[in-house]
Amino acid sequence: MLPGGGSRPEEFVSEGLVAALRERSIAADVLLVDAHVGYFRERSIVDRLRADVIGPARSGGYRHIWLAGISIGAFGALLYSEANPQDIDGIALLGPYLGKRAIGEAIEAQGGLQRWQAAQAVPGPADDDTPIWRWLQPYAERPRTTPRPELFLGYGRSDRLEFNQRLLAAALPPDRVFARDGGHDYPPWLAAWRGMLDTMPLRRDPTCVTPP
Repeated sequence: MLPGGGSRPEEFVSEGLVAALRERSIAADVLLVDAHVGYFRERSIVDRLRADVIGPARSGGYRHIWLAGISIGAFGALLYSEANPQDIDGIALLGPYLGKRAIGEAIEAQGGLQRWQAAQAVPGPADDDTPIWRWLQPYAERPRTTPRPELFLGYGRSDRLEFNQRLLAAALPPDRVFARDGGHDYPPWLAAWRGMLDTMPLRRDPTCVTPP
């Protein structure tokens, strides 16, 4: 679980996201990643996750790995999945930062993600975000034939990043999108997370409960 910029990993506990997982008896170990914003700015989050999290987990015998991220942490989850899709079973995006609005506007101007021609991406700083959107584009396929990790999206309808979030939402099946009332804050993220957990193909085990 990757926190947002300026947030502490412990907030996944204090804001109820870990408890929501335990309440559903989901058989999963949870690792809260202390990733500061510099890792995302420098795009070194991919190397750090591989060396410090994913690699050791695989070596330790874990066969199924999901990434969950909030805001810029969600962007980091996408960066890793784009670089190493074979490592990840699924991704949960909560209030995600999805790059600069300019690239989203260029995609919308072409009729949405399914029709977007990446070669016509808007020139300039927004080009840095083109690879992520190009990697996301197969999620708009109907039916989807390009292998990708499972993807779930949750966000507040009044989120300041809602433009790009809504653009991605339009490309996903409705049962993978969880839009809730609220802005860029924990109440809509927690509500969306609960809906995701009720839908995700995760193994349940009645012995996996919230500790007393």
